[in-house]
Amino acid sequence: MRLFKLMSVALVAVIAMVSCTKENHTPEVNTLKTVQMSLENVIMTKGLAGDKITANQKVKVNNFKVFLTDDSYSPAYSAKNADGSAATFYFTTASDLSDLKEFHFVDHKCTKVVVVANAGDLSFEDVMNLKKEIKDQQDQNSLILFGEQNLSATGRVHTSEGSDKYTEVYEAKVTLKPTIARFEVDGFVTKFSSTPKFGKVSVTAIAFQHYFPQMTASTVNGKLTLAGSGNHVIAVSNLDDQAQVFNWFNGSASNGWFIDKFTPALEMTPSAPKADTPNDLAYHFYAGEIIPQMMITLLADNTPAYVYTSKYTKGNESLTQLEAGKIYRMSAAGLNETDGSIEIPDDLSPIQRCLEVKVEVVDWTVDIITPEF
Repeated sequence: MRLFKLMSVALVAVIAMVSCTKENHTPEVNTLKTVQMSLENVIMTKGLAGDKITANQKVKVNNFKVFLTDDSYSPAYSAKNADGSAATFYFTTASDLSDLKEFHFVDHKCTKVVVVANAGDLSFEDVMNLKKEIKDQQDQNSLILFGEQNLSATGRVHTSEGSDKYTEVYEAKVTLKPTIARFEVDGFVTKFSSTPKFGKVSVTAIAFQHYFPQMTASTVNGKLTLAGSGNHVIAVSNLDDQAQVFNWFNGSASNGWFIDKFTPALEMTPSAPKADTPNDLAYHFYAGEIIPQMMITLLADNTPAYVYTSKYTKGNESLTQLEAGKIYRMSAAGLNETDGSIEIPDDLSPIQRCLEVKVEVVDWTVDIITPEF
């Protein structure tokens, strides 16, 4: 399944407060905190993105839910509006954010804010038991975004009209990020030598294995995380076994989100060494220490061949983990940073089947990956 554009996130939930003085007021009994929430840099949309992610592009959000909780991640605390009615925690349209939202009469035990986007109107119990298959995180409109932040005292207070009591003001700034990393590919370039071994190299398919199958919630060092989990997926255990590789490509892998086949094949020759994919491609993987393995099947003239990654490098260092919210874009040497082509040598003998991909990664920007064999 082809994935069209996603990502980059800069959705910020800001918890701020209206200030007053404590003079001539007494604390409100059993109500320590009153919160006023605004959001900046929010783009609410239901539309599909049809182009690549550009540097500093904002994430597109369909909905999000705010939770007030504590260090033990107890069930979310309730809150009220100034008039005593129940506060709103779930937002689905930009118009919901046109006015500042205040949370009043918040339990003093509340110490942090958790925000989850694009997951619907779920409960906090749902968050803590969340399981999401990576195959369901390939569409940008259903990507789970997550963030949390501890409350901090502002030294300000909020008073109720006609009352001599006050509640203390706390604040937190929560930055939402995706739980996935994104690989972008939009073409291939064959590095033909001065005396090429083949007159034509054609790419027939690209696929990935070695990734977390699902995401779960857990607490690590006192912080809630939504991260990849489970035994990583390995479809081809011996990548030097040609029969196993081709049987997988032509069998169970045919309709997966992790594979794209090209009909007709993408042809490259010494006079025309570059071939673009029919559509820009992207593949999402949960962040962590599991690095997805890329496999490419080819025709060297008319002989079937394939290559697979042995490692990815960032600058001169090997990439040891994927980071959430990062875009890893492939790029052949000598091409500009907007070109997501993978470079393939024309020497496709068995000893040359390992592929090295160079990766440069920067937060919330488009970054370049150069494959080497």
